[in-house]
Amino acid sequence: MVSKPRVDFPIDWFPIEQLQTYCMSRQHLEVSSKASDLLKVVDDLCGLHATSTLTPYLSLLSRMKKFDPKMLDSELGENGRLVRIRGIRGTLFVLPRSKVALVLNALGRPREPTRRWYSLRRMRRQEFFELRSLVLDALKKRSLSIQEIKRAVPTSKIRTISFRASRSVVRSASNVTWVVNWLVTTGTVLSQKVGTLQDALKVKRPASDIESLPNRYILSTEVLGMIPSIPQSEAQRDLVSLVFGKLFGSNPRTRFLVDGVALVNREDCSFPVYRLGTNLG
Repeated sequence: MVSKPRVDFPIDWFPIEQLQTYCMSRQHLEVSSKASDLLKVVDDLCGLHATSTLTPYLSLLSRMKKFDPKMLDSELGENGRLVRIRGIRGTLFVLPRSKVALVLNALGRPREPTRRWYSLRRMRRQEFFELRSLVLDALKKRSLSIQEIKRAVPTSKIRTISFRASRSVVRSASNVTWVVNWLVTTGTVLSQKVGTLQDALKVKRPASDIESLPNRYILSTEVLGMIPSIPQSEAQRDLVSLVFGKLFGSNPRTRFLVDGVALVNREDCSFPVYRLGTNLG
């Protein structure tokens, strides 16, 4: 068990108001820290939480001097400098294109699911790999909705799988959908919304209706090219260091305030990577 390093700057020395102001400023939430550059905000936050499609718009609205939803739509669309991928804990994030390889390698890019994944869905490896091959072939050089992907799979191979995710939650979807979701989680396939916030507003629907806009799926190589491979332990260490540096700065008087920062120099950074998702996601 690794012992915690000696703390040179007791937290009692810091007025809580000072700590709150400092952290709010690093998050661009103080009035004086609001930014004009959308890409800088996303980079400083190491990505925007995006499980709810509307969330990144609200995150930017609260952190920028002037924000127009078209700015985010443009960066996710024609400019392509931001990408929507699954990151920590399988949660969707909007990330700078330059950070995608680091995040995916830090989380690991397994070739197949875990035994528990197979067991919960009562799916055999042969079935998974057969469907995986059919899905990847269907997505070559084009983006498809889940319905279009299913049409590329023989009907005889499609079945519905339901399982109890928790005491009160039962999840149900086709085996094709489960395979597509796994491919999205590992970064092999990207999930993109068909339409933007502007599309929802044009027809005078509530902004929250963007959630109902369908997803289209595309091979990540079509958007990002070949994703470079980085040793997982190295990527984890770099990711933890990057996030703590962005959010708390290089001053040790602020960096030590995060209990996980002491783990940056450890050989295994998988725990702080998980904590990033738990505390900062």
